[in-house]
Amino acid sequence: MEELPFEIYSGYFDKVIGALYIVTIAEGLPGNIVAFSFFFKKRQKSLVNRLYMIMSVIDTVICFTSLAIPPSLFTERSPALLGIPAICTMFRVVFKCFQRLSIGLVLILSISRTVTILNPLGRKINHTTPIVLFFIYLVYQLVEVFTLYHYVDYKYMQRDVFCWESSDQVILWKIQDFLHMASMGLPMIAILVSLFLTVYVLIRSIRHESDSGTSSGSASQSAKKEQTRRATVTVLIVTVIYIIFNIPLCVLYMLYLYPFTEYDYPGKFFNSWYMYWYVWNFTEVMSVTINSAINPVVYYFRFSQYRRWLTSRKEHLTSSSLKRSDVTRSNNFVIANTDTAS
Repeated sequence: MEELPFEIYSGYFDKVIGALYIVTIAEGLPGNIVAFSFFFKKRQKSLVNRLYMIMSVIDTVICFTSLAIPPSLFTERSPALLGIPAICTMFRVVFKCFQRLSIGLVLILSISRTVTILNPLGRKINHTTPIVLFFIYLVYQLVEVFTLYHYVDYKYMQRDVFCWESSDQVILWKIQDFLHMASMGLPMIAILVSLFLTVYVLIRSIRHESDSGTSSGSASQSAKKEQTRRATVTVLIVTVIYIIFNIPLCVLYMLYLYPFTEYDYPGKFFNSWYMYWYVWNFTEVMSVTINSAINPVVYYFRFSQYRRWLTSRKEHLTSSSLKRSDVTRSNNFVIANTDTAS
């Protein structure tokens, strides 16, 4: 790769991006840790709640890994990744692996909700099957990432926000980026199909009940339908947000693979170095981190139990703090009286 023209990037824009990273991580990291605590402590764990719990773990790791990015954005991108070359490989492998896991989890979450709404009063989905499928996907991603790790060099850049993958063998580039695109593109297509099918069935169900004037079935069945719909809307919100923040990376991989017929980087669609400085950073790292930070906000507004749990935890912490304060004042009073008596 030719020498990078450092003078074309904007230091001011870098600081804006860095500030956005800090705000995103400051909200997303503790937010996902708290969300995990909530889903983990729930006594009755449905399949969806288990998937949300796993998602909160993935989002926590993504936000934590992104902590290495902001410092270089405030120091003219030098030193990159805290000036520690060892972080280069760790960042690329860990972040990419968990980013791929997130799309597999959203796929399972979306499909399970589609099956549920297609048969709302039927037999419940077995919890084991989706979880097993997710762990099979996990093993596949680990094999892909760590196999390529042995054949692809992770080049530490003295002046950038993360390192870049490089290899002397063109075929490895093609295989690697094709696998990246397949790992993102194929699940994304399945998610979109599941999303549209779920929306279609949901709208038809609502229209049918609206036309009939009353909901069919007993009161318990109607309550179960309403509960299912609310849970479905929550899954739809999580899925749509995921698509918004992750589909740009799928598109970018497709555009990136296009010039491989000539292998002349940056190629037809990447002839501007602004693409190098900003587009990859936004689509591959920043948008994924923002998505991870938004999920706890969705949980807060969609789960009334979550809000009540947070309120109870806040009241408990406030009560404990007041008790400690009372004990401290009482001890100080006793000490003061003892000194006065002596």
